[in-house]
Amino acid sequence: MTQLTQNEARARLDECRAVIDSRDQRIRDARYAGLAVKEIGDRLGLSRQQVYAILEKSEGPPAGDSLPETTAGGPCTPIVSGGSS
Repeated sequence: MTQLTQNEARARLDECRAVIDSRDQRIRDARYAGLAVKEIGDRLGLSRQQVYAILEKSEGPPAGDSLPETTAGGPCTPIVSGGSS
């Protein structure tokens, strides 16, 4: 196996960031479409807490859009509160 140069390693990490950003956007889109957090997590191999963390750090829906009414706490209410990042 050939060793990567630092520039090649950086380029690969940048590609990973783009993939993660795309995944996060798809998670937001799925949630705003009304999919349950559990289903999103199950389909992607993520815990509900991971899905909630992604939703919390997101910018939210485009102006004028609203989240579907689902629970009293709202669809993006974290199950586990507190902690630090």
